[in-house]
Amino acid sequence: MPKEDTKKTEKTKSKKERYISRFGELKLIDKASYTKEVEGRIVVVTGKSIQFHDGKYETSDPQEIQFLDNHPNYGNVFYKLKSKEDAEKTREERFKSLEEKEKEVAAKEEKLKKKEIALKGHEEGAKPSAKGIRGTESTKTKKPKF
Repeated sequence: MPKEDTKKTEKTKSKKERYISRFGELKLIDKASYTKEVEGRIVVVTGKSIQFHDGKYETSDPQEIQFLDNHPNYGNVFYKLKSKEDAEKTREERFKSLEEKEKEVAAKEEKLKKKEIALKGHEEGAKPSAKGIRGTESTKTKKPKF
């Protein structure tokens, strides 16, 4: 029975760590999968990877926590949330940035529409020249009579 008690204390000691990523579906490879030959057969040895879903990942595995904390992209591409307040702040920042992006896209679409209208106006209002281009025949083609 003491073994069960130590397992319970280990589980309670291991705190769940939360990580958040700039990218929705970030995948980090801890150990790559590979193939090897065993008794004349080719066997695939599966690796280990960490997959963020909707920009979030939660773990209590100490090896994963160590891997994530020592990863070269830690702090740049993803980082650890320290409290619930951090989670709320990042959520607000994410939605703010989405709203700003939507406004920028709407402004660019409006500019594009204005340019298209201006181009169509030039095309419709342009008068074809009576002379034509130098060195070429007139726009009216001569048809042979049979």
